[in-house]
Amino acid sequence: MLQAQPRGTKVKGTTGSTATVDKVSATPKKAKGSVDVTCGARKSTVSGAVGRTVSALRKGLTTKMNITENHTTTLVNGERANSNRRLKTGDKVEFHREAGTKG
Repeated sequence: MLQAQPRGTKVKGTTGSTATVDKVSATPKKAKGSVDVTCGARKSTVSGAVGRTVSALRKGLTTKMNITENHTTTLVNGERANSNRRLKTGDKVEFHREAGTKG
């Protein structure tokens, strides 16, 4: 098991090679190319969504996230987004129903 090492420490790899620790991060990194998606109480981090459109993301998650035709408002990073918007790494996508609709 790997243990945290101070910066500048030389560590030995499994093949006998050595490396110097140059950066220590306390927070785990998200998968490259992922976006966070919320629809009601459901939340998910979707890998490989970067470069896809909001429309394609919606279509791919309809069943998993229970996205219905009543979810007419889409926000990306807190701002309204149209279905043609291309997603970038770290985007936060939210699907909302209009007030007063049942679903």
